[in-house]
Parts: sequence; structure tokens; C-alpha cells
Amino acid sequence: MRIIVKYIVLLLIMLMAGSCGDPKPSPGPDNHSKVNFAKGADVSWADPGKQNKPAAWVNLPFEELKGALVSHTIEILEALKGEGISPEWVQVGNETSDGMLWEYGRASVNMKNYTDLHNAGYRAVKEVFPEAKVILHIDRGDSGAHYNWLLDGMALHAAQYDVIGMSLYPDPNNWQYVNEACLINMKELIGKYNKDVMICEVGMSWDQPEICKGFLIDLIDKVLEKTDGRCLGVLYWEPQGFVNWSHYTKAAFDNTGRPTVALDAFKD
Repeated sequence: MRIIVKYIVLLLIMLMAGSCGDPKPSPGPDNHSKVNFAKGADVSWADPGKQNKPAAWVNLPFEELKGALVSHTIEILEALKGEGISPEWVQVGNETSDGMLWEYGRASVNMKNYTDLHNAGYRAVKEVFPEAKVILHIDRGDSGAHYNWLLDGMALHAAQYDVIGMSLYPDPNNWQYVNEACLINMKELIGKYNKDVMICEVGMSWDQPEICKGFLIDLIDKVLEKTDGRCLGVLYWEPQGFVNWSHYTKAAFDNTGRPTVALDAFKD
């Protein structure tokens, strides 16, 4: 099977010591692949329930923490530029549904602090790649109430972002409802905030490939055809991470390391 890669997601995770290592990712398999760079500010995997500070930043006062975020972002993006990689989009954090760099940046505790951190990352991105679009990435794309809570709260503090990013991980038995709810949420957000949207992460149990394919076809059709061109795309998160290798259960490869039919949904 020949797979044509149109989009690549690079995820940076800071190490326990606070070092980012030496990031030298190679460009995609052809010069037309677009890059979404997801920069998580955490010691390991950042998700809605885990947004801790890197070890090197734990004791920093808030203003110094913000400065460290800016410096680190610029350092990494300059490294990408030095390798000839220009990201189309950059996420400031990963699934920051309750902020990032807790506790200072926990949105439910201090929305202003979180917005200030996010805006600092936004400005750092634009300093290196002025044309890159900055994504504000939130999970539960079918939950309009949560998106409105976070985005309304951030708007009070002049949040800066270009794209609203979503994650969507339905179960095999509820994907029809989840897709419809996601589309409703997406259209309402576009109308309210006048921002483009993107499905930055999507997935389903690897052992339900036919159902997953149906879910993806329906989702892609809905969000690309019914949003007046405001949805920029749908990305499957870690499709190659099959269980026997990565223990990730929502990939789209089987345990022989081959793509399942789920990925046929992305064929033109």
C-alpha cells in the first residue's frame, strides 16, 4: 500500500531535566507535506488531566515562567527553521482544556494567568514564523459548553490565536451522535469567534477498523462540506502506534504493523 502524506504532526515533549534535546526532525516524504507542530509544555505527555511544569521550571515565579516559555518556544522553532522546516500551524500546548503549566496556568483557577501564558507562546511563534497559524487546542470537540467556557473566559483577557483545534475520540457505539454534536459546536464557534477550526486529533479503537472508517468518512464529509470552508482538516493522531509496539489502543494499524481499512477514509 502506498501512503501519500499530506500533513505531519510533530510533538515536542520536554524532558524531566527541562532539556528539549536536539530536535532535528526530517521533512516529510515530499516537499508538499504540511507540518502541524504541537509544542507541549510539560515534563512528559500533556493532556487535559496532566499539564505539569517541566522540572527545570517548577520553582520559577510567574513572570520568569512566562519568559522561559517564550525562550524555549523560540529556541525550538529556530531549530526547525535551521533544518528547513516551516510549520503551517503551531499549537501552543496540547489539549489545554484547563490551561497549562499548572498551577499558575490552570484556567479554572486563574484564567488570566493561562491566557497570559498562551499569548506569550503566540507572540513567540509569530516572532520566528509570522505566517504560521497558532492553534488553541481543546479536547472534547462535541462539548460546546466547555469550548464556550474556556474561549469566553480567555476573551476577557484578549486571547490571541488563529485556529480553534479540537480532539474527538468517540466510542464505536456513539460516533454518529458525537459527529453531529461536533459539527454543531464547530459551526457555532465559527459564527461566534470568526476563527477557522481544525480536528487536530481523532481516533477510535484499533480493533474496530470498519466502524472507524465509517466514523471518519462521516466526520470528514460533515466538517469539510458543511462549514463553508472554515474547517482546515482532520488529522488522525498516531495512526501507526499499534498496540504490540506502543500499547496505544486508538491507532489505525493492526498488530502486524500494517494500516487498517480505517485509513481508507482519507483517500481522495
